[in-house]
Amino acid sequence: MTSKDAIEAKLLGSFPGRFVGTMPVPQFLDFLFGADGRPVIPNVYSPLLASLRTLTTNFDLVDTSGCPDPSVVVGGYEFQPTMGLYKRDNARNGVTDMSAMEAWIIIKPSLQQDPFIDPPPNEDFTALIPCPEEEWLPYWDTKRDYYPLFESSNKQSISTRAHMVACTNAFFATQFRRFGFSILLCGSWARFMYWDRSGAVVSRRFQYTANFAPLAEFLWRLNHGSPGDRGVDVSVVPVSLPESQDSTVRELLGIGSSDPLYGYIVPVDTALQKPKDAEDRPSSTTHHFYVGPHPA
Repeated sequence: MTSKDAIEAKLLGSFPGRFVGTMPVPQFLDFLFGADGRPVIPNVYSPLLASLRTLTTNFDLVDTSGCPDPSVVVGGYEFQPTMGLYKRDNARNGVTDMSAMEAWIIIKPSLQQDPFIDPPPNEDFTALIPCPEEEWLPYWDTKRDYYPLFESSNKQSISTRAHMVACTNAFFATQFRRFGFSILLCGSWARFMYWDRSGAVVSRRFQYTANFAPLAEFLWRLNHGSPGDRGVDVSVVPVSLPESQDSTVRELLGIGSSDPLYGYIVPVDTALQKPKDAEDRPSSTTHHFYVGPHPA
């Protein structure tokens, strides 16, 4: 079996330089629209899973730590999230099912496993900044005259980043998604993650055991957001055709009788073409609807 270090290196090689951050937490929360009302802050001394469930009442929050999904087993090693958030009463295959997961949480016991390094307060890594004095080392590289990449290079941090990428790869490979969210907890510290197919935005870390409000606000917004707000691609919908059409369509598409069919809603660019109906008359159509299989 290939070593886990090699598998983790391969996972990170599929996601080169695609982490962006670190973003201040209040700014990160704007990725999700605000919701009516305010979250009730749970007692942070109660079990974590119970506390989080009070903020995710529209979902099932499940402990997935001991139940690997085949999509997150890479090279024989398990990379499933610690907790998974599912739409309530939604069908899923097993405890861990990345194809049905709305968001996920990875929990690491130590801050040393945090894969990122925050800049000093009120600074970021988006501009060249003079380096601190030598006493800041080894966290800053004085030879380059600016703060280094914020991805930590210690072995535990690399392992955590690979874990995150494995979950994200499975998430996008099995769902019709424009973007998605996850949470990373390292010891008593938390970060939010925004993922899309081009990369990830990382929030600054915050000590959620001392200030639970940002975590509560994030989960409150996620809990009350629409599917589109949570990143679901609403232009793709499952379809069921009349029996008279089903076999013909499947034959044309070259797929089996048990393979699911989807409807793809494609907007018409009226600036480039003028839609016409079947009799070549001007049409008010703004979208086309195509039926097809799940992409390979």
